[in-house]
Amino acid sequence: MSSLLLPNHAEWVQARSFGDRVFATGNIRRLSKLARCIVDDIQDEYAEAFPLVSRQRFGVNAWVYDGRFVDFEVSGFRDAELAEPEFVMAAREDFAAFVSRYNWTREGVEDDRRFFGAEVFLCNEAEQDFRQKRGKVWIYRSWRRLLSPRFQPFLPLATA
Repeated sequence: MSSLLLPNHAEWVQARSFGDRVFATGNIRRLSKLARCIVDDIQDEYAEAFPLVSRQRFGVNAWVYDGRFVDFEVSGFRDAELAEPEFVMAAREDFAAFVSRYNWTREGVEDDRRFFGAEVFLCNEAEQDFRQKRGKVWIYRSWRRLLSPRFQPFLPLATA
């Protein structure tokens, strides 16, 4: 006969850290719908920050994997901007901080999150020209690799 093991009390009561947009989007159950909300909010928040020339190219695509992972592509940057490592790092950190507002975490428990991934990739001008549609949420399935490069992300695949 085995005994019932209860979780460590300290681990059980450890609180989650919630981003400030978690409660406003708490009724959203599907990651694809949450990704749509994040894409729309990023575009609303950042569109005016881009110069007029880049604003026409600005947009965000989200890639949802396995219902638990989501990554983002941001378009609207010039290659000259992306050649500056400090600019790239600052821009990625800024977008990643924005996305983290929709997530929760618990310190020391890697798999207690609302969603995983949340990587932000900045598209260069060639990628922006190739990706004609912006503001889309793509559900990535492995069989799409057989269709066309237009249905593939420019970002590395998140792994479980």
